[in-house]
Amino acid sequence: MKIASIWKKIRKNIAPTERSNQHAPSERKVYQILLLTNRDSDNVGDQVIEACDIALIKTVMKNLNIPSHDYKINSRAIGIVSPKYVATKNPALLNTAETAIKNTDIVFFGGAPVFNYQYQIFYEQTSVTLEIAQKYNKPVIFSAIGVEGYDENNKKCQRLKKNLNFDCVKQITTRDDFESLKKFKQNENMLIDKVSDPAVFTSKVFEGFKATPKANKKRTVGIFVLRSNGFTDNKIDFSRDEAAALWKSLAADLTEKGYNYEFLTSGHFGDEAFLDYLIREHGINIKKCVFNINSPEILIRKISSYDAVISCRLHPSIISFALDVPSVGIVWNSKVNGFYESIGYGDRIIDINGITSTKIIEKVESAIEQGINKDIDYLASVYNAMFYGFQKILRPEHSEFLPYSYEELLQNIPPYSGTTAGEQGEKLKRKFRRIYSTYNELFEKNMQYRKADKAASGSATKYCVQKTPDKKFCKILLLTNRDSDNVGDQVIEACDIALIKTVMKNLGSENYELNSRAASIVPQKYIATKDPALLKTAEDAIKNTDIVFLCGASMFNYQYQSSYERISVTLEIAQKYNKPIIFSVFDAEGYDENNKKCQRLKTALNFDCVKQITTRDDSNSPKEFKPNKDLLTDKVSDPAVFASEVFEEYRKTKQSKKKVGIFVLRSNGFKDNKIDFSRDDAARLWKSLATGLAEKGYDYEFLTSGHFGDEAFLDYLIREHGIAPNKCAFNINSPEALIGKISSYDAVVSCRLHPSIISFALNVPSIGIVWNSKVNGFYNVIGYEDRILDANNITADKIIEKVETAIASGIEKDEDYLTSVYRAMFDGFKKIVSPDQNELIPYTYAELIENIPSYPGTPRNEQSEKLRRKSRRTYEKYNELFGKNMLYKEEIRELKAALKQLQEDNPNTTK
Repeated sequence: MKIASIWKKIRKNIAPTERSNQHAPSERKVYQILLLTNRDSDNVGDQVIEACDIALIKTVMKNLNIPSHDYKINSRAIGIVSPKYVATKNPALLNTAETAIKNTDIVFFGGAPVFNYQYQIFYEQTSVTLEIAQKYNKPVIFSAIGVEGYDENNKKCQRLKKNLNFDCVKQITTRDDFESLKKFKQNENMLIDKVSDPAVFTSKVFEGFKATPKANKKRTVGIFVLRSNGFTDNKIDFSRDEAAALWKSLAADLTEKGYNYEFLTSGHFGDEAFLDYLIREHGINIKKCVFNINSPEILIRKISSYDAVISCRLHPSIISFALDVPSVGIVWNSKVNGFYESIGYGDRIIDINGITSTKIIEKVESAIEQGINKDIDYLASVYNAMFYGFQKILRPEHSEFLPYSYEELLQNIPPYSGTTAGEQGEKLKRKFRRIYSTYNELFEKNMQYRKADKAASGSATKYCVQKTPDKKFCKILLLTNRDSDNVGDQVIEACDIALIKTVMKNLGSENYELNSRAASIVPQKYIATKDPALLKTAEDAIKNTDIVFLCGASMFNYQYQSSYERISVTLEIAQKYNKPIIFSVFDAEGYDENNKKCQRLKTALNFDCVKQITTRDDSNSPKEFKPNKDLLTDKVSDPAVFASEVFEEYRKTKQSKKKVGIFVLRSNGFKDNKIDFSRDDAARLWKSLATGLAEKGYDYEFLTSGHFGDEAFLDYLIREHGIAPNKCAFNINSPEALIGKISSYDAVVSCRLHPSIISFALNVPSIGIVWNSKVNGFYNVIGYEDRILDANNITADKIIEKVETAIASGIEKDEDYLTSVYRAMFDGFKKIVSPDQNELIPYTYAELIENIPSYPGTPRNEQSEKLRRKSRRTYEKYNELFGKNMLYKEEIRELKAALKQLQEDNPNTTK
C-alpha cells in the first residue's frame, strides 16, 4: 500500500485542531536511532542529504512528542559494513556493524544508493546490514533511496531482493524508480511509496548559509561537470573529450550571450580531476573553475548565488530546486529523468544524444524565464512517510498522532549548525584516501599494461613593514617551493621569512616589503610552449623588486625535473632588469660537464645579477658551477634548523609511552633515484618495522610530510599490507600540523629530508633512509652520519637498533653551524641593501634567537589555497595515469586484433 494515500484519507476526515499532539504522554525511554547515509562520500550532495535527514528525524520526534533528551541519532556511513568485509568475508570485520545495530531501536537508511548493484557493491553492504538487523530483530526503514532498476536474471539484484523482504524491513520509499521498487516487494506487510528527496528542504535547513543576493549583477550560470568515465560507465557513448568539447563550447556561447559562468563540482574527486583536465588540456580559464567544494555550506552558498544551474550530478539539481534556482539536468542515469519528472519539469533535461551547447542554453533561458513552482504535497511526502514509519515503530499505540502540515513542518524543522573543524578534517582525510586508493589502482594497472604492452610488442603572500621616510624602501621577492604539498617546503618558507625579517632588523631597515611567491613563478606551461605571454607575471614581479631571494627549493634539479629551466628563465629576466639575485640553501643535484641542461643552468648562474649562492649539502657543486670570481658561495645550514623557535607555540608534549614517527616515501621514490628498492620491498620493510617496534614496547605512527604521492603509498600500506589505519596520520597539510606531530615523537624514521631537519631542530633524534645524496649530506654535516641507513641492505632490526641508540644519545648542536645560514643571508643582503655600512655585523646566535619572530599561523584562505593546489596536483597525476592506461588498453586491443588476424592468415603458425 502507498503511504501517501493513507495520510490523504485520514487528513480529509480530521480537522486541524484535532491533530495537536501536545496532550500525548512522553515515555522515559532513550531511543537509539541508527542513521545510515552516504555521509562519508566526497560528493557533498550526500552530506546535504545527511543534514536534511537529521533535521527531518528531529522534527518527526518532536511531532511524536518525544523530547530531544529521550532519543539519540547515531549517524554513520552506509559503509558500516566495509568493502573489506565484502571482499574477504572475515567475520571479525563485522564487529562494528553488529554492535551498532544490536544497540539501536531503528535502522534508518537515508538517501544513499543502497540498491546499486550494476558496478558498485552497495547492494551487498545493504544485504549484510539487513541480515544483521534480522538477526537482532531491529526494524529497518529505507527513506528516499535511489533505485538502480530491477533485473530478474541478475544474481546481485536477486540477492538484494531476498533480504529486502525480511520481516525487519518495515518501509521502503524511493525518490525515482517506483516501478522497479514494486518488483522488489514480496512481503505484503512492507509499505512502499514514491516520495521527494530530503534535500528538497535544503533551503530551510541551510537558511543561514545562503548567499546574499547582489543587486544588478550579471547573470551567472553554475555548471556541474561529471568525471571522465561517468557517461561510459553508465553505458552512454560519450567520451571524456566529447564532454570537454561540449563544456568548452558552452563556455564560449554563454560568454557570447552575456552570461557569467563557473565550472564546478559537488566535491567528488573524479569530477574535480576532470575539471583539472579541462583546465590543463582544453584551455578552460582556471578563474572560471571552482575547486574545494568540501562542505555542504560551501555548496549551498555557491548554488544559491547562481541564476541557473546546469548539472550532470543529481543533487546539485535537487538543491537548486530547493533554493528556487532553475536547473537543467544532463542525463547520464535514469535517476536524473526521475527527479525532473517528479517536480514537473521533465522538459528541463537533455539527453546526450545530439546534445549541443545551443540546446543547453535554450533550456537555461527558458527555465530562468519560467522560474520554479512547487507542489507542497510532493515536498512533504518524504516527511509524511518518515513520520508514519517512526510512529508505527515508536508510538504504535498512539494512532491519533498525525504528521505536521507543511507549514508546521517548516516552522519546526531545525537549522544546520555548521561543519566543525574536526568533521571537516575527517571529511578531507576520507576524500584524499579515496583519491589515493584510485590513484594506486591506476598505478597498478599502468604497471600491468606496460608489461602487457611490452610483452605484446601563484598566488602571492605579502609581508609589509611600516614605511619610514629616512630609509630607501626595499622590495624583496622571496621565491621558495611554497606551493608544494610537501609541508617541509612550507616550513622552509616560514623560516626564511622569519630570518629575512631578522636580517632587515639587524641592518636597521624597517622600510621594506616582503613578497613571497612560488619558485614556479615561471610556469610549467611556459616551459612547454615558450609562449612569451605566459612570462608576464614573472616579468612584472621581478621588474618591480629590489632583491630576488631564492631559497630551499630543488632549483638546480635537471635530471628528471624542469626546475633548472625555470631558474634559468628567472635569471634571464633578472639580468634583463638588473635585479640582484641571492640563492640560499639550494639543493645541489651534482654537476655534469656533458649534460646540456646542467650547462644551460651554469650559463645563467654566472650572470652578473647573481650575487650569492649557498648550499646545505654538495659543497663542491657551487665551485663547479662558478667561474664568476665575484660570486659568493658557501655551505650553510638549512633555514628549517630554526623551526623550533619560529614554530615554538605549535609544539606538542610527548606521551608517557615512547613513540616513533615513520615518514614514508612515494611508490617509485627509490627507483626514480636509481635505487633498486620496489614499492613492495618498502611495504614489507615498514610492516616489519611496525611489528618490531610493537614487540619492543614502542608506540609508532606512519605519516608523510604532505606529498600526495607519499600519502597514496600510505593508503596502499593500509589497503594492501594490513597496516592499521589508526596507526597512520593523513592530512599533514600545514606547517603547524607537521611541527605538532614531529614534536610529539621520541624519535623519527624518515625517507624525506625535511622531517629529519625539523626533528633535529626540535631536538627529536631521527634516522634517515637514504634515497638521495642530500640525506647523507645533512646527517654528515650535523655530525650524525651513523644515523643513516642505505636502502640496499636495510632491515627493521637495523632501524630499531639505530633508533634506540639515537634516543639514548640525544642531540648536540653546533651554534656556529646553526647560524651559518643567517650569516650568509646577512652578508648577501648587506652587500645589496647597506653596502657602505661596514660597521654592521650579524647577530650572534643568542641575539638571533632573541630577535627572530614567530610564525603567526596559516590563515584559512591560505590553507584553502594550499589544499586546492594539492588537489590539482593529485588530479593531474590521476589524469596522466588515466590517459596512459587508456592508450595502453587501446594498444593492447590493437595488438590482440593483429595477432588474431595473423593466426587466421597463418593457421599452421604456433601461438
